[in-house]
Amino acid sequence: MLIMPPAPPPGRPSPSSSFPPATFWSWAETCPVADGAYHILVIAALPLRIVEVLVADILCSWQTVNKPVKSVDELPEWNFDGSSTGQAPGGNSDVYIRPVAVFPDPLRLGDNILVLCETWDPDGTPNKFNYRHEAARLMEANAKHEIWFGLEQEYTLLAPDNWPYGWPAGRGYPGPQGPYYCGVGTGKVFCRDIVEAHYKACLYAGVNISGINAEVMPAQWEYQVGPCVGIERER
Repeated sequence: MLIMPPAPPPGRPSPSSSFPPATFWSWAETCPVADGAYHILVIAALPLRIVEVLVADILCSWQTVNKPVKSVDELPEWNFDGSSTGQAPGGNSDVYIRPVAVFPDPLRLGDNILVLCETWDPDGTPNKFNYRHEAARLMEANAKHEIWFGLEQEYTLLAPDNWPYGWPAGRGYPGPQGPYYCGVGTGKVFCRDIVEAHYKACLYAGVNISGINAEVMPAQWEYQVGPCVGIERER
């Protein structure tokens, strides 16, 4: 069953009810649970696995706050058991979550937010999987050069049988490449509704997504983020 979200605030695109499962950093998100109360869901990224694209496993926990959050300065530092996620040893397992940016939540809308976080060890050093911290340090140290940063992410959407959508049943293969790249129309592109829902969600959240396109095989897509100057931390 699909449950359509309420209408977004004026001036923001309405996201679809379907979104591809992907995350590349640590997140916290809030949703109202009672009058004046909001939950924060913290999702911390685990070590990246390289399959066809970069993928991050996630974990989550909830926290309640008593008012809408407008800035990372209003969010507390939190922690979780890193020994259960492969991010810390059992004898010293605390991993601390520090918010670094806030985004409007494209799924729950309203005052709900997504919060980008970094992971830190108890001794005050970045966790070994906190790659963002070093990237931010280098960007800030060289800010006078106005370094541009962007990414191009390709991915393939798989059906429940672990075979790409639109490919012939029974482990069959599509025709030669040619009509699929930036393709339009039946038999050339598949799952455009999911791809456009992701696009709209990024626009709603204020992510600097700059474009999408179908790729060279059926069910393969790409999106681009940027260019950004350095790492845009504050929102």
